[in-house]
Amino acid sequence: MKKVIPILLCVLLIGALAFSVSAEGSSVAITPSAATLERGDTFTIVANLTNTDAIQICTVALSFDTNTFELVGGSYLEGAAFGQVAMKNQYATGTLMFGSATKLSGKVFTFEFKVKDNAALGTYTFTPTASIGENAQIPATGTTITVACNHAYPKNSDGSFIYTQEGDKHKQVCEKCGTPKLEEHDWNDGDGQPSCDQVSTVNYTCLICHATKQETINPIGHKYDNDCDATCNNGCGTTREVSHNYVLVNTNSDAHWYECSVCNELKPGSWEKHTPGAEATTDTPQVCTVCDYVIKQALGHQDVWEEDWTTDSEYHWHRCQTKKCYNITAKAKHDYDNDCDVDCNTCGYIRVAPHNYKPEWQANAEGHWNICADCNEKSGVFEHIPGPEATMDTPQTCVECNFIIKRELSHEHKFGDQWFSDDESHWQSCSECYETTEMEPHQFDEGVELEDGKMQYTCSVCQKQVVTDGEQPSTLPSTQIPPTEKPAESEGGARFPWQWAGIAAIVLLAVGVVLLVIEFIRSRKTNMHGKFSK
Repeated sequence: MKKVIPILLCVLLIGALAFSVSAEGSSVAITPSAATLERGDTFTIVANLTNTDAIQICTVALSFDTNTFELVGGSYLEGAAFGQVAMKNQYATGTLMFGSATKLSGKVFTFEFKVKDNAALGTYTFTPTASIGENAQIPATGTTITVACNHAYPKNSDGSFIYTQEGDKHKQVCEKCGTPKLEEHDWNDGDGQPSCDQVSTVNYTCLICHATKQETINPIGHKYDNDCDATCNNGCGTTREVSHNYVLVNTNSDAHWYECSVCNELKPGSWEKHTPGAEATTDTPQVCTVCDYVIKQALGHQDVWEEDWTTDSEYHWHRCQTKKCYNITAKAKHDYDNDCDVDCNTCGYIRVAPHNYKPEWQANAEGHWNICADCNEKSGVFEHIPGPEATMDTPQTCVECNFIIKRELSHEHKFGDQWFSDDESHWQSCSECYETTEMEPHQFDEGVELEDGKMQYTCSVCQKQVVTDGEQPSTLPSTQIPPTEKPAESEGGARFPWQWAGIAAIVLLAVGVVLLVIEFIRSRKTNMHGKFSK
């Protein structure tokens, strides 16, 4: 019996401890009144308790940087037998005690802090620890506070900012924290222009701090469009004498002229009609006596057309292969299927033709797209963007094209009488969504022999017909089409009754204490021979 009692006592104490420290569903979260503060600012941090059990004690302690912040006050939930918010062992601690077990939830403590005047700028963490009851520590979520400076820079009496120069930048110094701010100068365009043939000076002014600088610019030289351009393009007004390189041009059927090979300028007075030479004979064409332009082909000339097409943006045609013959044939406009077709059906000329997509969306389970109004070509397929999850009465739709991604949860499938099939299986599809029944193998009959000796088998369910060389078709199902919606998830199990566990823990702890006292008293009465005294 002396061995059994200590073992039983240990079991009871361990069980009581296990139940007593459990606080299922309880937690504390702290929330600051502001996330970013300046030196000297005051702020509050509220401790919110999430709890479902009745308790007598609640404690929340905040660990923080005492060199940066100081606790200046606080408050606690009214109605407690005892309450306090104070510094304890470098922690801002809030304590609540009730005369009897009380259900608590929501704001239990408000801690009031101040940012010290000499606080270093940066981000700091407030780390909470919390407990309910004597030893039941519960999860606690911390927060961060950033100490920053809303910089204020010195100004002149007229309200303009004061700047100092530091190298090639200007500087300001915050009056609150002394932090310097360096910025690059923002120079204006200057008050002068570079010269083509002389050294020039340009003065620049910073648009922010009004600092000035002066730059010397070397001559940039005259600029002309080409060798025939007579006036400098830099605006200096300089002109020069030029000599055009005139060449004879004879590609016109009526006349010839001279134009510059550099700038294409027409030589004044050079345009004149062709001067016909001797009349054309069987073997000799009639040409211009000035430019040799063929005015009339030889009487015996026969056009030999090039196989390749000659084109411009609107027409195509064939040219004669004979040198200096300008005859053409089969000239016609390019031929396209529609306004979106880019290559001519006759000559292959390629043009730019953007599609005219309709604004209405086309969609299926894979995504949505647009259709060209001219050629019905399909644009790229875009993935659906799911909206809110489906409810009992509302489906989940794509926020862009309104395609129904998932039917409302109360939706009942309507499979109807229509069957879909392949050579091995058949199935049905819901008329209102994309859900399908499971694939089932065909139930083929004995078959009917056709005139060519082959056998035709018919499924008695979906009427699918399969023709073979005589063998009975396979009735094994093919790969099943995957469902488009996930099956509903099963609900979680019932929650463990922690409140009854707490009561059991208290009872076990009380029994353990009683047994411990009894064992202690009995051991005190034991005599030196190991027997109990009377």
